[in-house]
Amino acid sequence: MKKNRSKMKSIGVIVSVFSIAVLLSSLSPIVAMAAPTASIEPNTQVVEAGKSFTFNVSFDPAGDGFAGGSVEVKFNASVMQVNSVELGDIFAYTSAWAPGSPGIDNVAGTLLLEAYQYPTASPPAPAGSYAVITATVNADAPSGVYNLNITKAEFGDESGEPILGIVVYNGTFTIPAGPDTTPPTVTVTSPNGGENWTVGTSQTITWTASDDVGVTSIDIYYSTNGGATYHTIATGEANDGAYTWTVPNTPSTTCRVKVVAHDAAGNTGEDVSDGNFIIYSAAPPPLAVPLLGPPAIIALAGILGIIAVTLIISKKTKK
Repeated sequence: MKKNRSKMKSIGVIVSVFSIAVLLSSLSPIVAMAAPTASIEPNTQVVEAGKSFTFNVSFDPAGDGFAGGSVEVKFNASVMQVNSVELGDIFAYTSAWAPGSPGIDNVAGTLLLEAYQYPTASPPAPAGSYAVITATVNADAPSGVYNLNITKAEFGDESGEPILGIVVYNGTFTIPAGPDTTPPTVTVTSPNGGENWTVGTSQTITWTASDDVGVTSIDIYYSTNGGATYHTIATGEANDGAYTWTVPNTPSTTCRVKVVAHDAAGNTGEDVSDGNFIIYSAAPPPLAVPLLGPPAIIALAGILGIIAVTLIISKKTKK
């Protein structure tokens, strides 16, 4: 009985060892499955319009050797231009570009990078930068996120044989919104010329104002000399399109209103009444009676004398 128990224990140990061996053999391919990669690095960055930046095409052979490769990169030529390309640090030995490379096409937005080294690097070759690209964002480029895509990634091992299963990681760069330099637009809708407003009455000044970001405040002014100078009506008003104004005692036939709009960046836009409007006094002015000077009195007396003589003659004739 003891012999049977000992025998069963030995069989159990053998089975356990066999199971562990099977498990390890099943895991070993997983450990060895790290794929070679071609990537844009950094994978994302922020670049202002008009500024230059650098990005790399990097390659990790993942245990293979390295002899060289052929890479194509696609970019948006309407927002950036490639200035130069240099070989990266993955080339540990004598290296050179292939004929026609680097091929920079800043119209189509393509980049051809084909280079080789000799002697080749035996496995495991280290990962590193395959190419270093310097580019410039156009000064008028709109803000947004733009792609840097690897459209071809072919690399050879130490024997020049293709490295299979290369995984590609593309990149992006972001152009942030530039400073706001666009002023608000404003239109005065009333008074806009031809109105008759009486001193002391309440009148409504109206306007429209807009901005690409937003109007923060409104200032309102009026002129009594056709716009040569202005007086303040109100400042810091909300852009609600209307303001009730008590017409001041400044009668004039050449009045105008100006509305100024502000945005958060400090830009201003303004508009003025297209034509003059009139501010009348609260009561009509008295009629002016001209004073007669001595020459006028003498002339009037002469006229009256002629009329009197004419009447006398007329009466005598009737008799």
